[in-house]
Amino acid sequence: MTSTLAAITVILHRPRSPENVGATARAMSNFGLGRLVLAEPAGFSLAHARRVATHAATLVEDARVEPSLEEALAEAARIVATSGAPGPGLPLADPETTARFVVEAARTGASVALVFGNETSGLPRKVLDAAHLVSTIPAARGHTSLNVAQAVLLHAWEIWRAAGEGRLEPPSPQPMRGEDLTRLREGARRLLLDIGYLNPQQPVKILGELERLLVRAEPTEREATLLLGLLRQLEWAVHRRD
Repeated sequence: MTSTLAAITVILHRPRSPENVGATARAMSNFGLGRLVLAEPAGFSLAHARRVATHAATLVEDARVEPSLEEALAEAARIVATSGAPGPGLPLADPETTARFVVEAARTGASVALVFGNETSGLPRKVLDAAHLVSTIPAARGHTSLNVAQAVLLHAWEIWRAAGEGRLEPPSPQPMRGEDLTRLREGARRLLLDIGYLNPQQPVKILGELERLLVRAEPTEREATLLLGLLRQLEWAVHRRD
């Protein structure tokens, strides 16, 4: 876990379902978030949560439990609340924008709390009013309420990406080597002379234009190998016909 992600705490306010707690832990673990706080949790056994928290049981076991949301937020320098129906007058953002805000704050060393509400009633209005930012997930009209673990997953993924952790870097293909270009030039010269495409008295002009075309295309080493194989097969076919 990077120092940026380590500054971010996920808080579940009054969670009622151990399965949601376990699924939240799994989502957090998937994307490098390692600090979970349960504020005023309902009376359930964390053993049930551990069964759902695939590869993240330790995160459930290490979760801090606080008797109130105020105490859970006591150390937070930045508070980001989440809501499916936030109402007017709040500083709203979508999860992508929220993730940038969270990561930028965490990079300054500030402790950031990302707060998710109860599965049925969400977060109290006073919590939304006190938040520096309220994240809401755009969704189809009439279907704005998400399962809390799903909401955590979406935010954790965006934070992971904003922190620069989730970029896939495809391997850079090797460019065509100079020796491959030489072999292609000679192979093309032989073939194009054989089929009468080049003027035997002045083959260089057209052959040079074709070579420049090939260089502009910037073929990879693999593509050059394919072209060499194609030339050899065409030469074989021409000579076989003869």
